[in-house]
Amino acid sequence: MQTRIVRLSIVAAFGFLGAALAGCQPSTAQNSACPSTSPPSNPSPEAAFVPVEQLRYQNVTGLLGKPLGSKTIVDAVFENPTMIDPGLHISKVDGRSLASIVYIEPLGKDLKQGIHYKLEGYETGAFEGNPDWCSRGEQESFHYEAKFVLTRIIEPVE
Repeated sequence: MQTRIVRLSIVAAFGFLGAALAGCQPSTAQNSACPSTSPPSNPSPEAAFVPVEQLRYQNVTGLLGKPLGSKTIVDAVFENPTMIDPGLHISKVDGRSLASIVYIEPLGKDLKQGIHYKLEGYETGAFEGNPDWCSRGEQESFHYEAKFVLTRIIEPVE
């Protein structure tokens, strides 16, 4: 039986978490002190290879520092999503302040722009876009995209 392998660049897949832990803002993530938050266009041959089968039976830590799918309470502000800003700006996870805001796409509930919320939900994600070898000039190549599924709006925070 042949094992299928997915090429996973740790910096590409979890770059935002690394940037958050290092105290980097998205605007400064490209300087030498901060890891890149965007996938390399041509990952190096040294990039880690992780068999997909392993992901089925492992807890994968997300951008918020918890295993994907874990119940999580976040403090966040919702802003109008753009091409480079997925909309939800998370500053606290389970009451713990983050070193830097984590930017993630919200799913499941309508939020109002500019409002500070306390939200319950869980982090998930998917690989999106086309691989470089078959892209037709898309702005984003194949990459990991994090999402935060909202299960409950606890409160708007004044």
